[in-house]
Amino acid sequence: MKHLKTILYAAVVVALLAGLSLYADPVKVATTLASANPLYILIGIGLGILALFVRVMKWAVLLEKPFRQVFVAQITGVMISNFTPGKIAEPVKAILLKRKANVDVSKALPSIIWERVIDLVVVMILSLFVFTTLHLGGNLIILSFLGVIVFSALAVVTIAVIYSQRFGRWVFGILKKFPILNKMSDSFIDNFYAVRVRKRNVAKCFFWTFVAWIIDATVFYVSFLALGIDPLPLTLLAGIMSLSIIIAIASTLPGGIGSFEIVASVLLGIAGIVSATSVSIVFLFRILTFWLSVFVGTVLLVKLRKKPEMAEAMKATNF
Repeated sequence: MKHLKTILYAAVVVALLAGLSLYADPVKVATTLASANPLYILIGIGLGILALFVRVMKWAVLLEKPFRQVFVAQITGVMISNFTPGKIAEPVKAILLKRKANVDVSKALPSIIWERVIDLVVVMILSLFVFTTLHLGGNLIILSFLGVIVFSALAVVTIAVIYSQRFGRWVFGILKKFPILNKMSDSFIDNFYAVRVRKRNVAKCFFWTFVAWIIDATVFYVSFLALGIDPLPLTLLAGIMSLSIIIAIASTLPGGIGSFEIVASVLLGIAGIVSATSVSIVFLFRILTFWLSVFVGTVLLVKLRKKPEMAEAMKATNF
């Protein structure tokens, strides 16, 4: 069943990307990408790596742990989570951190929940730039509002889990049915609620999260420059990126692959960018952000597999 779902997801992703390429004219897309300026590509890679480091920092401040201790767990965990529907495997970072830095899963999990909440809030704030700048209509406005509603609901649920033990115990009871979390001990929830993330650390995490997303938006901006196209305003690009992420995650496709590219291309089209150009920009942006993080995470994952002390964690993640 697991392999069947993976095959179905892969088939949907391939179909969406192929359909988008055909719609935009694959020859024009390939030609446009081939003409990319190497200097701007290097700048984009540098910014993409910087965004990865900032995302490590935002988790480190929540945990109150040194950057070096959480680096591998954050980058690898995010990569694994990106290939699960709705990033449901995010807690795997806690398992990796346990093996890497001997931090109890119950102590790391509250910080992961807060990290998700802050991400949701920042992305929703940035998405407002689209609603205030572009005129959305038809199915797109419906999908946009549905995505925002889903994200808002997730934020409310996660905050409720943090502050309500009764509700949290019910949610953890459901989560224990998933392979990654089915080994939680009976005392796990008690330990979870014994840990409190400091408000000042939440504020610091919000700052670093905002910086990370703005860096990603800047990579979007650089993608225009790399292809010799006059960029849209950075605020609008941040909004397009954020709204595309909201809808992509709501689609439950792993990593939002396919759905993100379609939504972002459509939004760029509404902003006046022709189809072949918009698709090329989005493809390049995803290479410099999403696929760059996947590459770095995969390299670290391969190294982790070679360490005996990480074997159990790798087995738990099914990777």
